[in-house]
Amino acid sequence: MGMRILLIEDDLVLQDSIFELLNQYGFVVEAFANSKHALKRFKEIDFDIILCDYKMPEMDGHQVLKKIKEISPKGHIPFIMLSAYADSKIFREAMNLGANDFLNKPFKSDDLIKAINKELEKTKFWRLKVEGYADFPTENPNPIVRYYYEQKELDYSNPAYNSKLKCLATEEKNEFLSELYACANRAFESKSNLRKNILMQTDLYSVTFSPQIKKGYVNIYFNDITLVKSKEEELKNQQLFYKELLDHIPTDVAVFTPDMRYIYINPKAVKSPEIREWIIGKTDYDYIDYRKPKNTDSIYRRIEAFNTAKENGENTNWIDHYKLSDGTNQHIMRRFHPVYDEENKLNFMIGYGVEVTLMIEAEEKLKKSRQRYKNLFDSNPQMVFIINRKGIVYEINKAAVDQLGYPEEELVDQTVLKVFPALHHPAVLGTIEKCFSEPEIEHSWELVKHKKDGTIIDVFEVARTIYLQDFEEEVLLIVCTDITENKTNLKLLNESSDFNKMLLKEMPVPVAILKFDKFIEVNGTFNDLLGFTTKDLEDTSLLNLVLEPFHCSLIEKMQERYACDIRVMECEVEMVAKNGRNLNILLNGTLYEHNGEKFTLVIFNNITEIRQAQLRERAADHRSDLILNGTLDAVIQFDTKGLIVDWNHQAEKLFGYTLKEAINQDLGKLIIPEKYTALSEIGSANYILQSITKITNRLIDFNAITKSGNIIDVEIYIIEIEVAEGKLFTAFIRNITDRKEAEKQAKLFVSELTRQNEELRRFAYITSHDLRAPVINLVALLEHYDESNPQSELNAELLSLFKQSTERISNTLNDLIEITKVKERLKIEKFQTCNVVDIINDTKVENAEMMLKVNPKIKLQLNGIDTINFSLTVLRSVFNNLISNALKFNSPDRPLVIQIFVERTKKSILISVKDNGLGMDMAKTENRLFSLYQKFHNSIDGKGFGLYLLKLQLEALNATLDYSSVVDTGSEFTVTIPILN
Repeated sequence: MGMRILLIEDDLVLQDSIFELLNQYGFVVEAFANSKHALKRFKEIDFDIILCDYKMPEMDGHQVLKKIKEISPKGHIPFIMLSAYADSKIFREAMNLGANDFLNKPFKSDDLIKAINKELEKTKFWRLKVEGYADFPTENPNPIVRYYYEQKELDYSNPAYNSKLKCLATEEKNEFLSELYACANRAFESKSNLRKNILMQTDLYSVTFSPQIKKGYVNIYFNDITLVKSKEEELKNQQLFYKELLDHIPTDVAVFTPDMRYIYINPKAVKSPEIREWIIGKTDYDYIDYRKPKNTDSIYRRIEAFNTAKENGENTNWIDHYKLSDGTNQHIMRRFHPVYDEENKLNFMIGYGVEVTLMIEAEEKLKKSRQRYKNLFDSNPQMVFIINRKGIVYEINKAAVDQLGYPEEELVDQTVLKVFPALHHPAVLGTIEKCFSEPEIEHSWELVKHKKDGTIIDVFEVARTIYLQDFEEEVLLIVCTDITENKTNLKLLNESSDFNKMLLKEMPVPVAILKFDKFIEVNGTFNDLLGFTTKDLEDTSLLNLVLEPFHCSLIEKMQERYACDIRVMECEVEMVAKNGRNLNILLNGTLYEHNGEKFTLVIFNNITEIRQAQLRERAADHRSDLILNGTLDAVIQFDTKGLIVDWNHQAEKLFGYTLKEAINQDLGKLIIPEKYTALSEIGSANYILQSITKITNRLIDFNAITKSGNIIDVEIYIIEIEVAEGKLFTAFIRNITDRKEAEKQAKLFVSELTRQNEELRRFAYITSHDLRAPVINLVALLEHYDESNPQSELNAELLSLFKQSTERISNTLNDLIEITKVKERLKIEKFQTCNVVDIINDTKVENAEMMLKVNPKIKLQLNGIDTINFSLTVLRSVFNNLISNALKFNSPDRPLVIQIFVERTKKSILISVKDNGLGMDMAKTENRLFSLYQKFHNSIDGKGFGLYLLKLQLEALNATLDYSSVVDTGSEFTVTIPILN
C-alpha cells in the first residue's frame, strides 16, 4: 500500500489537481476542505505526511499545525504548508511551530513531489534508526529474565539466557530454577534489590534481583564474574608468595598503617608466632601494656622516628644498641620508609633493620687508632711507614716487620714498592705524589700488599704529610691496617647474595633481573615460559622480545621509573617466545639498588588465556558494534542526568574524544562551548527533564566544540528510549559546518554586491551632479559670449568663469581617475614589514610647514609594536591623512596635542589617532563623514576627498576606519588591521 497523505485545501479546484497528481505517483490521499473534519480523521488513522493550506475560513494553517502537535506531541509526521502569500512572517511562524517545508502558490508539480519525497525519506531514515535501537536489549550478551511474582513463573528472557539454560542438564536446571525463584520471591517481598553469586555449569554469575513492585515482577540480571574470581584467586596466590618471601628475608621487616598500627611483621623481627598474630592491628603502646618490658627505650625511639618520617615525608634512620645475654654488644641500623598513594597521601610505612655491629666496632677501632698517632712507634699494633717523595722508606715499626715478615734492613732505605705487587706500582706512585701535592688533607685508600712469603693481604692505609726535623724535609706518615679478615667477611656476604640469587632462580614464577633494559639473569620458570636461558639473552634488550607496537609504552614506563625513582612498574605487552609463539605478558618490575647501581626485578605474568577469553567475548559483541558504528552519523546515548552512556566511532571522529574519554562525562559540558553558558546546561538533569518534549523527535541546529577546541555547526535529532533502568536518550548528530559556511559565503556575496551597488550610486551622483553642474554653467556662459566683439570686457570676464568651470571638471575627473587607480593598485598590493616610527617621522617631514606653524605636542605609545605587516602605501596614507587633519582642524583656544596609540589584540592591530582640536557634531556627520566631497568646516581649505579615499583603501584590504568626535573637544580616529595567520 502507498504512503498515506492528508490534504487540507479549501480551494476545490486546486484540491482536485493535487489529488489527481498524487494518485498518479502512487500515494493514498484523503482530501478535506474543512479543517475540523480533517483533524477528526487525523485522530482515527495514521498518516505519513500532511499537506495544508495556510488561508482557510474556519482556522488557518498555523492553528491546524498547533492542533496536530497537541493530538500527537511525540509523533514525527512531516507537515508541508501551502500559501499564496509570499510573506516571510508566515513562513517563520510555520517553521517555529514545527512545519517541515513551505511552498508558495502557484508551485510546479515537480516541486511538490520533490518536497513530499524529501520529507518521507527523512522520516524513513529516523524510523529505521529507532527500530534498530529497539533490538538492543535482545542483543545483550549477558542473560536477562523477568519473574512474575503472582504467577510464580518466568515470562520474558533474552537469547543469552535461553542459550545458557539449554546447556544445563535436567537436574541442574531444576536446582538452578529453584534457587532463582526463591531469590526473586525474597527480593519482591523485601521490596529491595538482592544480589547473589550463582554457578551455571562452569560460569560464575553475579545475579541482581531488581523488584518492580507496582508492575508485579522482578527483573533478573546476570553478570559473568568467572574471570574476576579467577583473578582474585591468582591475586591471593601472589600475596601468599610475596608474604613467604618477606617471611624469609634475613632482616627485620614490619609494615605499619599511618597511625602506626602493625599490618605485617616477619619472623626475623618477632620470633614468637603468637605475638606476631596478636600484634596485627595494634600499636607499640599496646605492646608495652601487654608485655610490660623492662627496657622501653628502643620502643620509644622507634615511635619518635616513625613520627619524624611521617611529618617530613622522608626516610628516617637510627641505630639501636643492645646488650646480649652473652655480654656482647649488638648494633642494629633501622629505617622507616614512607610509601604514598597517587594522591600523595601516606599509604603505609615500611620499617626494617640490619645488623651493623662489625661496622660500628670497626669505626670505633679506627677512632682509637688515630688517637695513637703521637705514639706511632710505641708498641703500635698497626703497620707504620715513613717515606719520602721518591717512595724511599725512612722508618717502619715493629708491627710492619712482624706482619709482613721482612727483616727491617730489607725494607729501610728501600723503595716502598717492594711490598706491593708490580701491577699496582703506577697507582702507588700516583698516590704518593697526590699526598705531597695536597699536604693539608688526610688521605686514605685500600690496596693489597704481599708478605715475605708471597701471601697477599688486603690493607687499609691512612696517610698525612708531616715535617720531621730529623729528616729536614716533608715526609709521608702512613698507618696501615690489615683488613684481610673484613674482606673475607665481605666475600661471605657476596656469597650470601649469590645464594639469594639462587633462590630467585628457583621461584615458581618467571623472573628476570634487568639493568635498565638489558637482561642480567633469568630463572628457570622464565625459561619454561619463553624458552630463553640467561646465556641466550646475554647483552640482549627486553625490547628485542617485545612486539614493536608495545615499544613506546614500555620505554615510557622504564624511563619514568628511573627518572622519578618509581619503585614499582606495571606494563602489559605482547612478547615472542623462542618457539615463535606470541604471548600476552603483564610485567611487574621492582627497582632496587646494589653497590650504587640500579637494577630491576621483573616478574612476567602470562595473561594470554585471559586476553583470548576477552577477545572471544568482544567477538560476541561485534554485531552490536557494527550496527552502532556503521552509521554515518555520530550517535550518543545519555541518561536523564545528561551523563554519556554510549559513544560510537563517528562521535569519536566528529568530536575527537574516545569512548573511554567520553563515557560518564556530562554531555553539555563536553561538547557545548563555554561562551554559550546558558546552552551548556543541556547536560544537566533539570534541563533534560524540563525541555525533553521540546528537543526530542525534531532537528535542532547549534554550535558544538571538539576536543581540539574547534567550533563546528551540527544538526541534532534526539529520541527517547525506555529501558529497564528508566529513560535513555539517543542523539544523532551530523556535521553541517560546510553547509553553514556556504550560507555564510552567500551572505558575504550579497553584502559585497550591496557595497558595489552603493559605489555605483555614488559615481552616478558625481557624474550627474559634480560634472553636470559645471557643464550646464559652460553652456549658459556661451550664450552670453559676444562673438561680434571678442575683445570686449564681458568676454574677458566670461573667459575667467570658463576657466573656473573647466578646472572644476578637470579636478573631478582626476579624483575619479585616482579612485579607479587606487582600486586597481590595491588588487596587486603586497604586504611588507612597515616600521611605525619611520612612517610617523616621514609624515612630520611632509607636513613640516604646518608642524612649524601649529607646533603640536605628539604623544606616541606603541606598546612594544614597532612594526606592522601591511601595505606601506596605505599605512603612510593613514598617518598622513589623520595627522594632517589634526593639524588643519586645530583649535585656536588651546595648544594642539596629538596622541597616537598602537595596540595588539588576538585578531587585529588597532591604530588610534586622537586630537583636542575643533571636533565635529556626530549627529550631523554620521554616515556622511567618509562620503566623497563632504566638508564640515567651510572656513578651512579642503574638498572632502582624503577620508573617503583612505576608507576606500582600508576596506579594500579588509581593514576598517571608525571615528568619534565631540564639538570643541576633539576627534579620535581608529584603524583596525586584521592579523594574517
